Amino acid sequence: QVRGAQAELAIAQAQWHQASAEAWPSLTVGPTFKRLYETREDSWGLMVNMTLPLWNLNGGERALTRARTQQSETRLAAANMLESSRLESLKRTYEKAILALESAPQENSINALISATEKQLSRGLIQPNALIEIYRSSLESLEVTNETELHALQAYFQYETALGHLPKELL
Repeated sequence: QVRGAQAELAIAQAQWHQASAEAWPSLTVGPTFKRLYETREDSWGLMVNMTLPLWNLNGGERALTRARTQQSETRLAAANMLESSRLESLKRTYEKAILALESAPQENSINALISATEKQLSRGLIQPNALIEIYRSSLESLEVTNETELHALQAYFQYETALGHLPKELL
């Protein structure tokens, strides 16, 4: 979006410069050839032609192209703001996901909890439905952790590619 807005602005500025240039006199120099059939003479010469825009200073076209330029500048500013807010949102998403992953239970602690619960079940200290509930909650915890990791990776790759960097993990 930003590159499209930059291109649109460049076109609008070029049109404005062209409209402004048309308000100035144009000077043309070139060769001329004239043949008189009555006397059968050929005349060669140099022609200098200059138009003076006294009554038409191209004010309407200049105003129109200036308005288009201002509109393009506004669109570029809006696209830049949108892109920077998108980048900031991706950065915040990545940072929040990293914080969540740091506080999430690790796989080895979940495995230790399950094995301790299985030992308690074998001694008859807990009911079988409690073990099933621990399995279920452990799997949900791992699922949430994996989804958080996925969101963190997506945000990271989108952020890096938006900045024009090739993420080092792809190298």
